[in-house]
Amino acid sequence: MSRGSLRTVVTALSLLAALPAAAGPGDHIRVGDAEIIPSVRTAFDFHSNVYQGNSSEAADTNGDGVPDGEDNVVAAPFWSIRPAAEIKLEGPWVILSFTGGYGVRVYIDTEPKDSFKVGQLNRFNDFDFSLGTQILPNRTIGFKINDRFDVQNTPTTLHGDGVESANVNVVHVGNDLDGGLVIRPGSALDIGVLGTLSFDTYRLPKEYQDAYPELLRAEALGSLNDRLNFGPILNGTWRFLPKTSLVGGASVNWIRWSENLIPEWAGGADGNVGEVIAKPDGVAWRTQWGVKGQVSARLAVAGEVGYGQIYYDEQSVLDFNSTLSSALAASDSDLEVLGEENYARDLVSFKEGLLLNLAATYTPLRGQTITLAYRKDFQDVLFSNYSAFNAVTLRYDGKFRERLVVGAEYAMRLDRYHGEIARGDVSHRVKADVAWLFTRYMSASVGGGWNARYCADAGCVDPNNPQITYTQTQYDDLWGQVGLTFTY
Repeated sequence: MSRGSLRTVVTALSLLAALPAAAGPGDHIRVGDAEIIPSVRTAFDFHSNVYQGNSSEAADTNGDGVPDGEDNVVAAPFWSIRPAAEIKLEGPWVILSFTGGYGVRVYIDTEPKDSFKVGQLNRFNDFDFSLGTQILPNRTIGFKINDRFDVQNTPTTLHGDGVESANVNVVHVGNDLDGGLVIRPGSALDIGVLGTLSFDTYRLPKEYQDAYPELLRAEALGSLNDRLNFGPILNGTWRFLPKTSLVGGASVNWIRWSENLIPEWAGGADGNVGEVIAKPDGVAWRTQWGVKGQVSARLAVAGEVGYGQIYYDEQSVLDFNSTLSSALAASDSDLEVLGEENYARDLVSFKEGLLLNLAATYTPLRGQTITLAYRKDFQDVLFSNYSAFNAVTLRYDGKFRERLVVGAEYAMRLDRYHGEIARGDVSHRVKADVAWLFTRYMSASVGGGWNARYCADAGCVDPNNPQITYTQTQYDDLWGQVGLTFTY
């Protein structure tokens, strides 16, 4: 999203919020058929590992890629504030849903005399919004548009007075847009003839730019890489029972990267994987079909099964390398295609291409739900060809006496990366929170949790090359939070 577009969205929300409406705190704002729900949340957090570092990994205080012998597991608190807005509009011609917010995070340096300057992790650019629009929702031919934009910050282990960057986060900016025609031959059948267009950018701190200037050529943005995805989508929903539907669809997606060679340190390897990592363009296709329905008054289930593949174009790497000057071009040894894991590897096996998406929601009592979900899927990734992953989530949500809200969640994901970087990562997320609704417009919450990522292979060793390990990808982070939310 451009700065001009961002200013337009913010200005529109400000004008809507300023319009007169007969509403008090907690009643929301109503303008015609639209309901606007502004909110502000402020909180104090404490994290045991703000750099997401590994206790066995020495810190690199000079930003030169060489460990300096210092543990980089650092605990620190931070203060955050997030104004947000939700807009709902449901009319005969248009149905619209919008949610968005802007966040600030300021770290508090409780040990100002040590070598860690946690203020370099401050965030002033967290922003996200999602938009869903249906035009002519009850007509034989209508339109739909869905858009999701976000800015995500991931901390690096850069720190200290020797670091020139004012901010040491890797900043990912992404936007996913899809939309098109919706054809309704009957009241129970919707057919979508759609398209998708998305982009991703990855911006780096100055120290990483200086480490490999010949490949990080977008100096103005400090960009590691940019990705563009596009392609057609065909999907359908048949509501053959009042609360049960058959769903299905198919898509083709072309993947284009601006840089088909990136620095070797982007892969997280401790050993030598060569001077550069190849990141080829590709094309993916998938199809998935299933059923969603209410089995009983207390149980809802959804299940989809499908298959897909990704084909990578190794020639895109060679063509990109040919555009570099002789002083910057990768060597023949760096571009060799050897062994099972290399940048020419495609996702074509049945085991990796099998898609599953299963979920069940159980409501034992009014106001309480338990959700169990499992997903098997694949995706293109930044530092290798692709990841084939499995993810499980278990969540409980409960509301008691209209004022006490309780939530708890556990999620686990196993990623198997393939390409020049071949490794397995196991991620865990545990969180629990309790909120008390003092009034319709103010609530307080207390929560905490644990985030972690571990190597899935013994000793963090590359299964195809025992000389390469990935210990620097591991971390544990315990956290706690207290916060207040105000809703108009």
